[in-house]
Amino acid sequence: MKPTHTLRLALLPLLALCAAATAGAVPATPDPGPRETIRAATDDVVAALRAELPYADRLAGVEAALTAHVDFNTVSKLVLARNWKKLDEAQQRAFEIAFRRHLVLTYWKNAAEASFDEIEITKDRDEGRGDWTVKTEVGLTGAPLLMDYRLRKFGEGDGADWRIIDIIIEGVSMVSNFRSQFQEVFGNSGAQGLIDAVIEKNQLMSEKQRLAADEEDG
Repeated sequence: MKPTHTLRLALLPLLALCAAATAGAVPATPDPGPRETIRAATDDVVAALRAELPYADRLAGVEAALTAHVDFNTVSKLVLARNWKKLDEAQQRAFEIAFRRHLVLTYWKNAAEASFDEIEITKDRDEGRGDWTVKTEVGLTGAPLLMDYRLRKFGEGDGADWRIIDIIIEGVSMVSNFRSQFQEVFGNSGAQGLIDAVIEKNQLMSEKQRLAADEEDG
């Protein structure tokens, strides 16, 4: 169940804000668009990573930042595809929680490979049916990493917002990658076996990262 190396930064995304004014009126602030959402998410995650706090608190901050910008329920459904409906309600919730944690830990593990001061939004495009893609380049120690973010607009009116539903790294979709991994585990071990496997992997990753962080903090 190891993510491919292409997905090591699988969760390095995100934005700012636009404002419009009407002559003689109080300026109105429109909802952030896809580009603004990506920039805001990036800022939130980087702030959590750089906070001078213990590992557990920084990790919680990263998870909170990602939760604010990623629709994990939709991502979970896309990853499990037709198998999603084979889970009962409690299992669906358990998988979503475990998978969210897995993505956060995967992101943390590889965050050191990126230069957060060099995240450039290069293009964006309407994908139709309410989806949008924002293309970025992430500075690394070597060549820039190409990362596309697929976003979807949820809600209507003032309550609507854009959320990430997939990350495409160097042409490889995070959703498709995890789908192929989880289908095999699901086929061999069933729904509960998959959930247990993700939880076990999370525990191993978390302990390893905690020890590394404690050593780094001295």
